[in-house]
Amino acid sequence: AYLFIFIVAVIGNTVVIYIVRNEKRLRISFNYFILSMATADLLHAVFAIPANIAYLYVQTGWFSGSFGTFLCKFVHYGTTVSIVASITTLSVTTIERYLAARLVLKRPMTERFAKRAIALIWLISGLLSINELVKYTVIPHRNSTFHCMPALVPDRKHRYAIEMTVKFIITYAFPLITMATLYTIIIWYLWQHNVKGVLNSDSYRRIQKRKRNLIKRLITITCLFALCWLPVHVNHFMATFHYQTYKCMPHYWPLLFFWLAHANSALNPILYLLLTKNARSLFRSS
Repeated sequence: AYLFIFIVAVIGNTVVIYIVRNEKRLRISFNYFILSMATADLLHAVFAIPANIAYLYVQTGWFSGSFGTFLCKFVHYGTTVSIVASITTLSVTTIERYLAARLVLKRPMTERFAKRAIALIWLISGLLSINELVKYTVIPHRNSTFHCMPALVPDRKHRYAIEMTVKFIITYAFPLITMATLYTIIIWYLWQHNVKGVLNSDSYRRIQKRKRNLIKRLITITCLFALCWLPVHVNHFMATFHYQTYKCMPHYWPLLFFWLAHANSALNPILYLLLTKNARSLFRSS
């Protein structure tokens, strides 16, 4: 199941990146953000899924040496960067759509501005994930085995609880609340303008229809993100704050939760190709 997700995620996101980069018709600010999300999902597939497959067989087992330590830190850092970049890109895209909905005849973001915004997103994602480079290391155990895991520090449980809470707020709760609020405003705004019949011309109706289609796509992707990642966050909170209950769970539940979270990186490109008419036709012709 993990291998299937890995293959679909790598192929699907590579196709989306190729289409958006090489087709002039798709070079609008919205699709540049889709390109950023596809890149984040591709990196997530490359870093996280192989690590989870390895965990199924050897748990946290690792190999020693400088390269082992580097790889241990880099895998966890890359995974966190990809997650933060994906949700941050989705949040900024929602803001872009909010601004676009309020401006009927012009795009609020130029391609140049979108590229700069994406560069800033990745810079912030990299900085917010630096803790992973500090936290993870290779620790020797008995029987000459080595494990890639968080460094042993005083009051580790308390620190882990704080870290889990902060991660939940930054990578899930706050972005989803922000996006839900903006979507509500956007839908209300578009509905109000339809009722009033403002600028009731063919060109205006085409613009509004295009905006509604983009909003539907974004809402679908956002709902998918919320559903795929919620079980993992519940899993983390149970393991941190209700460990006795967590131990009573069937052993395959956490594996299923993580599988569902990783599946998000495979489902996003499929949704984009299915819901975007131009991308769909280009994919068929390629």
